[in-house]
Amino acid sequence: MAAAAILVVGCSKDPEEKLVESFNIDQTSITLADGDEGSTDIVLKSENVTPTVVSNDNWITPTISARVLTLKYAKNDTGAERTGSVTITPGKLDKVTVTVTQPAYEEPVSVKTYKVGDLTEDGKGIVYWVDSSDKSVAKAISIERTTGLSWSAFADEIGANLYLNGSKNAALLLGQTAASEAYPAAYWCSQVGEGWYLPASYELVEVFDIYNGVSHEECVPAQPKDITGAEASARTAFDALLSAHGGEPMNTAADNNNGNSYWTSTEFSPESAWFVRFGKYYLGNDVAKSSTTRYIRCVKVLGDYTYPGEPVVMTATPSSFEVDGTAQAKEVAISVLNGKLSAASVDEESASWCSASVSSEGVVVTVTANESGATRTATVTVTAESTEGVAPGTIDITVNQKPLGKYKIGDLYTENGKVAGVVFWVSDDALSAKVVHINRSASKLAWAVGGCESGADVTETGAKDENDGKANMAKIREFVGDHTADIPAFAYCEELGEGWYWPAASELQDLFAAYNGTTFETATGAQPVNISDAEKTARAAFDKLLTDNGGTALNTAADNNNGDQYIASTETSATTCNSVRFGKPALNADTAKNGTARFIRAVKLVSAQ
Repeated sequence: MAAAAILVVGCSKDPEEKLVESFNIDQTSITLADGDEGSTDIVLKSENVTPTVVSNDNWITPTISARVLTLKYAKNDTGAERTGSVTITPGKLDKVTVTVTQPAYEEPVSVKTYKVGDLTEDGKGIVYWVDSSDKSVAKAISIERTTGLSWSAFADEIGANLYLNGSKNAALLLGQTAASEAYPAAYWCSQVGEGWYLPASYELVEVFDIYNGVSHEECVPAQPKDITGAEASARTAFDALLSAHGGEPMNTAADNNNGNSYWTSTEFSPESAWFVRFGKYYLGNDVAKSSTTRYIRCVKVLGDYTYPGEPVVMTATPSSFEVDGTAQAKEVAISVLNGKLSAASVDEESASWCSASVSSEGVVVTVTANESGATRTATVTVTAESTEGVAPGTIDITVNQKPLGKYKIGDLYTENGKVAGVVFWVSDDALSAKVVHINRSASKLAWAVGGCESGADVTETGAKDENDGKANMAKIREFVGDHTADIPAFAYCEELGEGWYWPAASELQDLFAAYNGTTFETATGAQPVNISDAEKTARAAFDKLLTDNGGTALNTAADNNNGDQYIASTETSATTCNSVRFGKPALNADTAKNGTARFIRAVKLVSAQ
């Protein structure tokens, strides 16, 4: 505890002036960390006094200043704890005693350290892993292996379900009556020597990762003949450590074989247990406990090894998702191994618009309307408490919400107070959209009927853009000059008015996607009579938007017909162009420019900005 003494003395020449003397010290009792020699400082504060210090103990040498007391102490070779003291005299103030306790000196304990390849002290194994932060901690694998033993002689579930602690699994198995007959694999490891046990499933997977040189999560499982050079080198080096002491390699099967499998101590069900294959990697549980075709190899921990807690394994379906800008809620299914869902939280920056709560099936994520004008992202962290009493598990779910824009697919677009089109494509911020005209050309038109001069052959205009029909229109205008009659489709779109243009190939595919309720690539490639009910419903709804407002359906052909086609502004050669079919979907790149079997439909880009 701090000690302090204050004395007021009138010693100034000025009788009205008083001089304050004070002394404060932080500690008056200290215990040293060990019995070796050293020194320590204690902070103090002296005002208008000059402190002095002495000690009657010859193992303490004190020095003092106005701000610090330094205690230098000798090594304690007495074999017992000792206590000494120093006395501080702060001028005319009360003396202060500081006691010092020092434990007996103990010689440092020599700690054995390990490196990969070391032979264990019992000569039964080699070190394959060393703790990078403490080289006195390691794990070893047995030089010897065996086969022909079952995991269990009968089907039961004993509860050896730990994934990382094979020692506890083995203790449970070996604690049973007649363990040698009931659990032969675990018993065999116990007979290798003290401390040896049948590894748990994830322990043996860790052995595989070191053996393979590349994590099982990063490599492509393949037969040994097909693995990478780095993997082959790592396996050769690992096997060399075993063979140097007379042991067999981890895998002795042919290189075109899936390889040797080893039992783990982790059971999966009453009938089966986990095993790990060391040729073509595989962690499996599809073999009966009574099988005698697995190999057995044991592990041992060296030094003060601490087993990690059994993992809580979580899977979110989906692990990320995107929603539009409206306020809504979405449930995400969470599967949990070795745990129970306990909480869900949202990152601090997103908590004002996104929230999450645990449900019976997983978590419910709720978002407010996004009026920010930009896509926003939240991270939902889901926590599961371990049923094994160890650290909880977490998993993150990414939520992306588009802004609440002006447009959505299916909106009606008006001009001069009348419906002129239907939205079929919306930008990511929903502030721009493409609309398709409610009407199509009254008759089927050709891409071109001449070379843009009366009587000339059809030729290339440079309208090759697959994504931007406006760019194609510009190329065509530059080429045709005043001869628009030579390209009837161009003329039709231009006559609809400002902004309307002839769509490129991918724009027609986007139109089909909105019409069909899918992407163009995932649409059912069949005549309308044979597409899915969802696709039929989507098509009917889109056509109704057109026809209810005085327009023409996208496909008016019979349901057992391949359907109406639309020419794109994208030319593919001097004589051909793209077209898209809206019955049985197809993108055709060899449509004849001068053919008159296809319709034209104009589109327009609109923006809220």
